[in-house]
Amino acid sequence: MDERALKRSPPILMLAAVLLLGLATIGVGYGLWSQTLTINGTVHTGSVDARWAFVTCAEFYPWPNGGNPGEVEGKDVGSTMAWIDPVDDHILHVTVNNAYPSYAANCEVHFQVDGTIPVILRGTTIAEGENLTDCVLSGEQVKTLTCRQMTIEFWDGIGTQIRPGDGGSSSLRFHVEQAAAENTTYEFEVGVCFAQWNEAATAADCFAASP
Repeated sequence: MDERALKRSPPILMLAAVLLLGLATIGVGYGLWSQTLTINGTVHTGSVDARWAFVTCAEFYPWPNGGNPGEVEGKDVGSTMAWIDPVDDHILHVTVNNAYPSYAANCEVHFQVDGTIPVILRGTTIAEGENLTDCVLSGEQVKTLTCRQMTIEFWDGIGTQIRPGDGGSSSLRFHVEQAAAENTTYEFEVGVCFAQWNEAATAADCFAASP
């Protein structure tokens, strides 16, 4: 390369450097146009809600098979009253007054499904309360609590599916035994648990999840 060519080289190298710098600047300043689409998801869950609708009670004899309404010999000695709690319609009260050995009554209890989810009656239980002793709980479809002083039965519809707006009924029966004492109050509690229809829950699962 001659001397004149060497003299022309620096401007050419400088021009190349300027071009590279310019390209870099153009790359940094490139406008990014974009658009984001958004999905807003909202899930409203339904409810499982059942309540007591109404109840009727009637005395009968003899225990356990019945066949005769009222008390023996047409007497009107004892009385059974049942009502839905005015504050919480998930609670049903049953009170027996002036009961005596061999007194028996049957209460037909009706419930209503007010929730938006179909339910299945998953289980029942009977628990002894004040002054009931030596109690044994047995049975599945017919749950029986046998105590020295009383026998309590709950005839249920375990496994029955009830749709929203529909209802069903069960039978609560009790019998005062010979070991019952005078002027004494005896208490018991019956639990009935419903769960949504698509859960294969046991009675224990149902009661554990219930508020």
